[in-house]
Amino acid sequence: MEILKQSAGVAETVLDGSGMNALHLAVMNDKANALKCLLRYVQSEEVVNRADMDGNTPLHLAVKLGRPQMCLQLLRDQRINPCIVNKDGQTAGSILDSEEQMPSYLIYVWKELKKQEYSKCKGGKPKPLSKFLSQYVELRMGTYTLVSTRIATVTFSSLFTMPGGYDQQDGTAVLGHHAAFKVFVVANTLAMLSSIIVVFSFIWA
Repeated sequence: MEILKQSAGVAETVLDGSGMNALHLAVMNDKANALKCLLRYVQSEEVVNRADMDGNTPLHLAVKLGRPQMCLQLLRDQRINPCIVNKDGQTAGSILDSEEQMPSYLIYVWKELKKQEYSKCKGGKPKPLSKFLSQYVELRMGTYTLVSTRIATVTFSSLFTMPGGYDQQDGTAVLGHHAAFKVFVVANTLAMLSSIIVVFSFIWA
């Protein structure tokens, strides 16, 4: 990383035979740490958006190669321009739109691209609903349902493994008279009920 820091100026000027700069090569070789370092130390906005001989910027390349971590790294940089069109007439976002099926790990990249295209691209007009919107919604619902189910399971099981255990004679909680224990019971019950409501809401949605 120190070498990259010291040679950031070289990274801004040196191109390979296909017009790729250091950022392109970091994406090509799946070097996320190198890309992070380059974005930090390369100053020029023109460099981070530079197109190769096919008109592809590092963002285009990251999308084409299916590298979600690098796509998000690039999109977090305010200098990145998602509106640039390559020689095939595609922005990074339209590359994803042209796919018949999108892997679930790229759905989040697609969402971020659409958000930035809306805010940065000329005209600022809302984009039409993509064919991937329902897939994105289903993915989010599945994630929320899974998390809610896990929370409901953990909170329910804690009812049988109370902190401090139970009194062997009358079966009541040993710590039942402590205020902190009462807070725990109330919070645990609310968490369990809320999670159950969320799970059933998504099931019936």
